[in-house]
Amino acid sequence: MGTRVYKLTETNDGRCLFEMSDKIGGPIFPLFANKIPSFDASFTTFAADLKSAAEKA
Repeated sequence: MGTRVYKLTETNDGRCLFEMSDKIGGPIFPLFANKIPSFDASFTTFAADLKSAAEKA
């Protein structure tokens, strides 16, 4: 089981700071934790695509 959290914060200069975090766990998580691939690349791509789309708006 996991939870993904998105956070948008307006900065003092009127820009928007985007943060995304994942928390994965549960009672049986340790049994298969080493089988879960890293999501770093997909998170980076998601953030870049979001930035691109926001800048076009």
